[in-house]
Amino acid sequence: MVMDYDNTNRGAAHAPFESQNLLLTGKLDIDGDLKQIAIMEDTDKEGRKILVVLQRVGCMYGNQDADDTNKQPHYSGPIDDNHRIAGWRETDKNGRKYLSLRRSEKYKPQVVDDVSRETVDTNPTPVIDDIPF
Repeated sequence: MVMDYDNTNRGAAHAPFESQNLLLTGKLDIDGDLKQIAIMEDTDKEGRKILVVLQRVGCMYGNQDADDTNKQPHYSGPIDDNHRIAGWRETDKNGRKYLSLRRSEKYKPQVVDDVSRETVDTNPTPVIDDIPF
């Protein structure tokens, strides 16, 4: 039985094609919500020049601790309130460099409650029950 590889919440970013050029960046109001955008020149399947409007989904910051010996992402950052994006520098079998991407839930540190911080009496006083059974 052959299982399909699940690419959900994963992707890759490669160097742009020669036909792709970043032209402009700016903001666009969409129903009262100001979105950051970029406009890229490209060509469609018929070879016509087109302008592609791209919307910012997040940003990534460099990770100084990432290296070839650990699995930490080279870049990571927020996408929205509940998710983050991470990127690892990779090289394909033809020697071309790309960025492997993965979206995941934000890390939520565990909250330690005050009860677990109480000191434990290692010499407790024994409880004497007067119940006769």
